[in-house]
Amino acid sequence: AKSRWNLSPGLVGLAAAVGAIGAAGGAFLEAKATVRDDGGSRRFGLGLAIAVIGCLAMLLTYWSPVFLIGYCILSIGEGIVNVNSAVLRQTVIPREVAGRVNAFIRMVVLGSVPLSGLIQSGLGNLTWWVRLGFPAICSVVGFLAWFRLNRGLTHSRAEPSATLAPDA
Repeated sequence: AKSRWNLSPGLVGLAAAVGAIGAAGGAFLEAKATVRDDGGSRRFGLGLAIAVIGCLAMLLTYWSPVFLIGYCILSIGEGIVNVNSAVLRQTVIPREVAGRVNAFIRMVVLGSVPLSGLIQSGLGNLTWWVRLGFPAICSVVGFLAWFRLNRGLTHSRAEPSATLAPDA
């Protein structure tokens, strides 16, 4: 952070605070919006798109204030995605297997924490473009996977009603 954006240790702490505020704000806004509808799977993709915008703002600047704004935008997108992922799991996963699915998700998330440290240490030795491009690419891939899955769920929801229609 010091070499790319000229951030002092105090500004690094400010970036962490701005990111936390952004994530809390995104989660708060998403929680308010989720109460009003069926779970907002479309907003999951919106959260990923917002995260990509934040990553790009961080990636394309040398100026510290733009970096802080980009990190806040990235964190808002993460807050939206976190709330939506919990709501989507509760909506999509059948109740009888929900415990096993959540246990598997927790195993993957907690099991990937040590791997995350290895990846971050490896990325730390790479150029700034790769360090920030990697999360941006992951966000884009996540958005595209969400888009494809959302289209598949929409089509699969329409098919059962057609197959249950009485034969003429």
